[in-house]
Amino acid sequence: MVYLDNAATTRQKFFAKDFLDETTFLNSNAEYAYKTRQILTQQREIIKECLGLKGGGVIFTRCATESAELFGKLWSTGIVCSPKEHDSVYRLQRPHCDSEIWIQQTVNQLTGEIFDIPTDKPVALDMTAGIGKIKVDIPSNCKALWFSGHKFHAPHIGVLWLCDELMKKRNATLSEKNQFDLVRGTIDVASICALTEALRHCSNSENIAQKQDKWFLLTAYLMRKMRDNEICYKFIDDNNIDHNLTIHRTLSINAIQLTGINADSLQQFLASRNIYIGIGDSACAAGHDFRVLTQGCGLSKAEAEQVIRISFDEDTEYKDIEQFIHNVTEFKERFLG
Repeated sequence: MVYLDNAATTRQKFFAKDFLDETTFLNSNAEYAYKTRQILTQQREIIKECLGLKGGGVIFTRCATESAELFGKLWSTGIVCSPKEHDSVYRLQRPHCDSEIWIQQTVNQLTGEIFDIPTDKPVALDMTAGIGKIKVDIPSNCKALWFSGHKFHAPHIGVLWLCDELMKKRNATLSEKNQFDLVRGTIDVASICALTEALRHCSNSENIAQKQDKWFLLTAYLMRKMRDNEICYKFIDDNNIDHNLTIHRTLSINAIQLTGINADSLQQFLASRNIYIGIGDSACAAGHDFRVLTQGCGLSKAEAEQVIRISFDEDTEYKDIEQFIHNVTEFKERFLG
């Protein structure tokens, strides 16, 4: 299998079974499960330490989308964002002239663009596409942030951090039962431990630097192989620059327009060969939604339908790119003459 869709989800490397014991299997809400709650307290502190957070509360959810939706319910006034945001965030918008919070993703899930974080207004950060790819300094005006473990080889567990001010406004309790009385139900403590260990691994600055160097070489190789095989392409980013690698984005995520090729058809063809890539719409939206590319990047719908997404992880190899190029060439020969 050639897997080049790591921006969608990553192959799991950190497993709940490795943290499952007589304590982590208990329901942390039970009176007798005080040791389990102590473990959860430790995991929450590790998460805050990894991200450089001071204070606040960490809530565990099903995924980043559920975290964003929960934030939308807990934030009582206006919410605004750019059209480049993920569908789960874009749907939260409710402008309010007097009091608004700006939701800012750290990295765009489709193009890999890295964003500056505003410091002159309240912000909430969607860190889902950025964890393990860039190092982020959380500003003091950040009121909340969220991400999901399935983006960095951990279980499908979502994380939502709320600042002390917001915890107080929502009447959060000091007890960790039912997650400070903000979210009721039994949570998977062993999976949370696996997520925390994965976060520690991928947040290491040296680890990030090594991956960035590798992604630079992989992207350069991908560009050269497309040129050598006469595949007409253009990288999509904030400036639509396609001739160099000096743009402000992570090269782990590459949105590429393949001129004359329908991305959806190519994706299905490659999947039949066990080669997996992303395309230019959101898999989480209802139907084909090219908003990020059309409203956010200025492409026409016809251009957006030609965009694929190639996203690497630390295990991607040059041979993966070679197989991808070979099969794109075959697709062109068979269906485009």
